Amino acid sequence: MSQPSKKILVVNRKSPYGSLRSREAIDTLLVASAYGVDVSALYLDDGVFQLVKSQHPEQIQSKNIAKMVSAFEMYDLKNIYVDEQSIAYRGLQAQDFVTPVKVLNTDQIKSLLHQQDQILSF
Repeated sequence: MSQPSKKILVVNRKSPYGSLRSREAIDTLLVASAYGVDVSALYLDDGVFQLVKSQHPEQIQSKNIAKMVSAFEMYDLKNIYVDEQSIAYRGLQAQDFVTPVKVLNTDQIKSLLHQQDQILSF
């Protein structure tokens, strides 16, 4: 008899460029999903910029993080959450993102955090 999959949440707080954290978080999500792990992503603070459609990182000789994020659907990653306050503060809306997201308020985020077996923060 197989055991139920543990729920893992990957929390993304950092901007898409300037460090490897965003790429490491995306790699973690893709690998976990490929192995059938029940994995979700939560984007907070400047981490929401990882999801924005119109990025031009070639100007800083970087790879486009948004292209990696757009692969989430191919990997069946559907539980992508963003903090309502973070996107409002940055003048963004859910339709600005390369992948479908669920916008959560503070209470919903608290509930999401309590439902997880493991939380990885990047």
